[in-house]
Amino acid sequence: MRASRIVLAVVCLAALSAGAAEQSWRPDAAFTQVGAGDATESWSMGWQWHLNREWHWGRSLALRGHWEVALGRWRTELNEDGRDHAWITQVGVVPSLRLSSTTRHAWYAELGSGPTFLLPVYRSRDRHFSTEFNFQSHLAVGYVLGERGEHDLGLRIDHFSNAGIREPNPGINLASFRYTYRL
Repeated sequence: MRASRIVLAVVCLAALSAGAAEQSWRPDAAFTQVGAGDATESWSMGWQWHLNREWHWGRSLALRGHWEVALGRWRTELNEDGRDHAWITQVGVVPSLRLSSTTRHAWYAELGSGPTFLLPVYRSRDRHFSTEFNFQSHLAVGYVLGERGEHDLGLRIDHFSNAGIREPNPGINLASFRYTYRL
């Protein structure tokens, strides 16, 4: 467990320092997210740091990137009657790419993948992971609104698994709703 915490600290520092010369350590946005999947409910919050690069296709489409750091809690049911449950803490660092219109109020599609820790090892009534270290991948669609484009509402599918590092590796999918506020 101690080694996993050291690895987590190194990953977080490396992710946050990427591009630090171009931008400050102050996050560009904060988010909260709620989700659910097979015998699991989740809640998380986090921060985003946007990259200072954009790639444009014509005048209407742009590809942008950001890093996010998330901290969450999961509640899993351990048996069919739902009386016994476990609490899991999630800590993750995920780089993401977003394709959207160049207008301020726009629909977008996003994907990302990065390391995440589930502490203690995730288990529910149907699934038992074998590692604390996992990967989180997501696909999302959403809409940006507000006078300055400060509000962002998104629907996401998040997948967590250890990418075959050790068996068993059943993985889990969570459907989530996220609200992001641009600072």
